[in-house]
Amino acid sequence: MYFHWDVKGNICSSFFSYRIFARWQEETEKLIYTCKTLKEWAKLNYVMKYEFAYYHYPSEIEDTLHAILQNHLSVLKATIEQVVLQDL
Repeated sequence: MYFHWDVKGNICSSFFSYRIFARWQEETEKLIYTCKTLKEWAKLNYVMKYEFAYYHYPSEIEDTLHAILQNHLSVLKATIEQVVLQDL
């Protein structure tokens, strides 16, 4: 599946050929990094969990994307923490 945001901020997906896994992974990584809020991250994380639960992907792809999701979550949390501390 290929994920992208629609104009209303919802995550959309499309089926694709197995020959383009590398491009799909690259585009999914970009999508992860576009999450600017915890809410956006949570929506994408939910969709990714569903995707990996119901469709088979090579474990390297799943592991890599999971690590990137978790790393970006840490970045978002640190950013929020910095904003809160600056407001004090």
